[in-house]
Amino acid sequence: MVERIGEQYAYGPILRYQVVEGRIQEITPEGYEFLGLSPSGERILARAQSRLVLLDLAGAESARITDHLLDSGARAAVWVPDTDSVVYIEDGADTHLSLYDAVTQGQRELEGTDGALDLIPPSNAHSVVWLSPPCSSDGRCESPSAVDVITGFVRPLPDLLRPTFDPTEAYLAFLYSDDQQRRRLALAPADRSRTIRPGVPGDNILDYVWSPDGAGLLVVALVRSDYSGRWFGSRQFIITPGTWDLRELPQTDTANALGVWSPDGYAVALAGTQPDPSGYIVTLRRIDLNTRKVEILEPGVDLSRPNYVFVSMMAWRPLR
Repeated sequence: MVERIGEQYAYGPILRYQVVEGRIQEITPEGYEFLGLSPSGERILARAQSRLVLLDLAGAESARITDHLLDSGARAAVWVPDTDSVVYIEDGADTHLSLYDAVTQGQRELEGTDGALDLIPPSNAHSVVWLSPPCSSDGRCESPSAVDVITGFVRPLPDLLRPTFDPTEAYLAFLYSDDQQRRRLALAPADRSRTIRPGVPGDNILDYVWSPDGAGLLVVALVRSDYSGRWFGSRQFIITPGTWDLRELPQTDTANALGVWSPDGYAVALAGTQPDPSGYIVTLRRIDLNTRKVEILEPGVDLSRPNYVFVSMMAWRPLR
């Protein structure tokens, strides 16, 4: 969880929701930001300012990866899916990507990645996308490139905003700005032979996440009043790559919603923010994709804060 206090952000605690038991376990106190989860679900990738660490499920530090993580507010580390590898942005005379092996604890610099300033959460075990200058006037650095963590091959991805490959690397999802500077979603085959703009309703794309098998893309869009600027919630859609079918899920009344797929691909979970008598509160919902049933997940702990609070990262793993 992240709480915005004035112009500052307070990170933590890192929480673990156990779906079967329906309760939340607090892994860390405040001060830690959740960045990823191992394939087994037993090791947590977290940061405390410029320190990047691995934690066990009791919150104990099991490895310190670096004391020089880029500390800029952007995503500076990711766990590569289905591997023991972590990619992170090392800060120094210049920034660059480094690859860490959680088993051997060895690490090495990924050549050709100088200037990295942000990472896109990967959906497969090969391609990790990072962003670098030039930066726009609002401070966003959105010149993307992808590196193959196995071969080290680097390829630029020009003219794309925040691209992400599907797990099979057959398709790309990315953003573009419309005439009113609202962010819209587009998809393309990996060779970019064509571009599909499915026309996802909503005012701005909040999140887009590939399913574990790449058969669907969850898209979360903000619903905002054109008159007052107030938000009314979010709309959720599933897009099928190849056929480009667009299927809408039940709408929620939360802002800043973030989505994650169940490991079997039959459900999604959403974490969003709502006004609360004490300020704001984070709510959790699970949507069954077959029945469209929405279940509000009761955490058993107080997720309200006096200031605006939101979830910046989620992961879902099966119990082992």
